[in-house]
Amino acid sequence: MKFWSLRNWEYDDSLEGLLFFVQRVDEMLFDYTLDSYKAPALNAPFLCIEALKTISDIERGFIDQNNIVHIIAELQWALRNDKIAKALIDTDIKYYFVEPTNKNTKLHKIKLELLLKAIEPKKYLKKVEDYLFSAIKSCKRKTDIQMFASTYITTLRNLGYHNTFLYNKLHDFFYFNDTHKISNVEDVSNYFKFFSLQENDYEVIFIASNLFIEIRSSCEVFHLIVSEKIDVTNDAAYNFIEKKTSVEVFIKVKGVKALDIHSAREEAGRRVELVANLYVIFHHKEKLTWQNEALIIDVEKKEVFSTAPPISPMKRGSDLRPETAAAKLNKMLKSFSLHQDSFIKFDRVIDMHGLAIENDVIENQLLNLWTSFETIIPRNPKTSTIKNIIHNLTPFLKVNYVFIIFDRLSRDLIYWDRHELHQIIRQIPNSNSFNLTEKIALLLVSKETENQRADLFQKMHKFVLLRNRCHTISERFNSTKSVLSVLRQHEEKVSWQLRRIYRTRNMIVHTSYKPPYTNILIENAHSYLDLIVSNLLELASAKNLIDSIDQAVELVKMKVKSHEDYLKASAELCDRNNFTKILFGYFK
Repeated sequence: MKFWSLRNWEYDDSLEGLLFFVQRVDEMLFDYTLDSYKAPALNAPFLCIEALKTISDIERGFIDQNNIVHIIAELQWALRNDKIAKALIDTDIKYYFVEPTNKNTKLHKIKLELLLKAIEPKKYLKKVEDYLFSAIKSCKRKTDIQMFASTYITTLRNLGYHNTFLYNKLHDFFYFNDTHKISNVEDVSNYFKFFSLQENDYEVIFIASNLFIEIRSSCEVFHLIVSEKIDVTNDAAYNFIEKKTSVEVFIKVKGVKALDIHSAREEAGRRVELVANLYVIFHHKEKLTWQNEALIIDVEKKEVFSTAPPISPMKRGSDLRPETAAAKLNKMLKSFSLHQDSFIKFDRVIDMHGLAIENDVIENQLLNLWTSFETIIPRNPKTSTIKNIIHNLTPFLKVNYVFIIFDRLSRDLIYWDRHELHQIIRQIPNSNSFNLTEKIALLLVSKETENQRADLFQKMHKFVLLRNRCHTISERFNSTKSVLSVLRQHEEKVSWQLRRIYRTRNMIVHTSYKPPYTNILIENAHSYLDLIVSNLLELASAKNLIDSIDQAVELVKMKVKSHEDYLKASAELCDRNNFTKILFGYFK
């Protein structure tokens, strides 16, 4: 979360809703934002589409009938919490569903087709824009702005807009627009006009090895033109052409239809990748290669852009600083205690993790990540693969979930204003025994720190997103009941997403189909694997704690169960004496 300068704004309190929207969308689209704060992969319309695709796969015998139960459950949950979908549906949502266990796939399909007609994505998008404008203008409920903004971004991405395009367009319009000052909430209507869903015709040019000359005629089948020269002339083209060496050629990919230049580059790259993979079938010694940078030409507008590839989904997410990572590695290696059979499994998972990072092919990344789950999670022949993965993996994703939320918030507060934050923390009496993350938690969730909390909120006047985040967290995590509710909802969402990752893995293997949201699934799966690995490293490096992966899995389950049993058994508000136990599962 970053506060961007408002030099391009004529800001007053009437623009608070608009500023909150812009800051929240900026956070959602930033590559390194915590998964919990990114826009979801799917919303109600696209969950409905996914359900229909799943029914089709069931009818064709590709996946098991039971998959529909969980998709329907998630779709029903989404509809219950979606004001946009409710506004578009003219009857109770229950009439669009039959019992999930009903084996009559035809009836499921008919009802879901009717539902999709009601919440068709383009119609849904227009309704979101109407609701979003009203919510921003009134600014009475930031939860509505947050909800509508999130589903807006999810809709745009699933309709075909690239995340990088959305991020750049937000910044160009609201932060770096030299021709227009943001002075009225009406400006958001002009921002919406950028997303007209109008496809453009693009040509995309890559610089590639001259081996492509040998297969020039084959390339033409895929609308790839191999040539030694290009006739594009502007500054972007000139700088691009300068990067070509004497042993390289240009490949022009023609007839690329896309909503933006980044989506066009991605589609063109897929075509070149297909030709390169076909070449490898007949020639194993040398690979067809090409440079990362591409030149994009909008055929109608005659505009030329130079673009680098987007960050791989495997490389998104937060990283430790090199020196911190090195220190943790050294500490781990000195005391790592897994027995040989567990160490071999662990070593294999690390290898597959590395392969997923190095491999640029999205499908291979997902397959490597899922194989890592199946390798590291103990097998249970009495249950299905997916049930076993969910049962044993989910505790790893819950055990430190609340701590991660507060730890990320602590960093956001430090980035905002380290000096002001420490000034406020120093006002909390008897807090020296707590670390920074614990102090932030105490500041936000305890009734005893209300005055310091009010001081914090007042000082974050123009950083409305961070102020709202602190306020929301202070309400969501202030009691045993609220924390338990958060953990249960997190578990349910993780379970749905793991099933989606597994279904996608199966679709790639059995049908070669890759859903448009696969990048997001890779980000999530990578995050899940990193959490498992980091927990295992921590447990295996502790003296006399565990010596096998099976023990680690069982110990994490015990920790989660103990924490949740405590939350269920008591009805307490957070205070100085119990907040670490309520939030993080330990007394201090």
